[in-house]
Amino acid sequence: MKNIIDDFLLIYQTFHNELQKVISFIDEQKKPDSKYSQYRELIYTSIISRTYSLWEDYIKTLAYKSYVLGKDKISDDEILSAIPVHEFPSYALKDSISFDSTNQKLILSLSKDICTFTGKNIDLTILARLFKRFKINIDLSNFNNPSTAVSFSLDTVVTDKTINFQENLDNENKAKNIVKAFIFLRNSLSHSNDIVTFLNLDSLSMIVNYFVDLSNYICEEVIKKTITFLKTDYLKRIGTISRHLTNLKVIVIDITTITPFDKSYYLYMFNNEDACVSILKINAIQVNKQEIEKIEMQTDIGINYQPLLKNSETPGQHKDIYLAA
Repeated sequence: MKNIIDDFLLIYQTFHNELQKVISFIDEQKKPDSKYSQYRELIYTSIISRTYSLWEDYIKTLAYKSYVLGKDKISDDEILSAIPVHEFPSYALKDSISFDSTNQKLILSLSKDICTFTGKNIDLTILARLFKRFKINIDLSNFNNPSTAVSFSLDTVVTDKTINFQENLDNENKAKNIVKAFIFLRNSLSHSNDIVTFLNLDSLSMIVNYFVDLSNYICEEVIKKTITFLKTDYLKRIGTISRHLTNLKVIVIDITTITPFDKSYYLYMFNNEDACVSILKINAIQVNKQEIEKIEMQTDIGINYQPLLKNSETPGQHKDIYLAA
């Protein structure tokens, strides 16, 4: 399970690194010797197109990873019924169709292009539908980006399409509208040679940074939901949190299933709805106030921990703790 989590985090880190290149490129355009003013239309369009292309590939890569991990629990018919097959482009079919000469049939393999095909730009509504194919329900209600400047800046260029940017929108709907507006902007640039209004370079940086924060949140959501989906295959319950020393970041676990483990393991915390809500890295293990390297037969242990994910529930009493089987 640890390798699975690390693979998801590597997908995010690769995407993050590419977006940082975009941000660095934007910063280069702010320098006095830059030729941005001379080639503004070309550079401006390239920045927005590159950001969206990275976003779409990132989401599809995360989604396909989820499919590969859980495909034994999902029938091919379920996957195909959720895909707009009638809209398949030739590029998606090219390497996914083979001919069975014995049975005189065309065989469609569920490649990444096929499994993650949406037929539409990936706004957050399409994103949710994509992951739902693979039994992953993305919840954006707790996502919060402190910057509101992005929404107001985008509002100035999305003038002929009604997109609500009210301050009192909840986090999920605000995120949906910002992504929707950015995609509308990208499509407008892709299909028109006439750019009426330009965002300034600071606003472009804010947008790219917004996607950095949003994509991190989505990655962590996918990790937690995937762990929940695969729990019976990969994890076993070892006990329950009996105490939490918040200031020290220490939990006391009442072990009910003796399972040897050491500091190299992750601990998985589940709530009363049987959903993974936090992953804990082990900094130290204590028994009777003495630090030890490995748990053998002890039943009452203290764990000094560090949350692996930014968006996690704080450990609390009576939460179940699981370990890789």
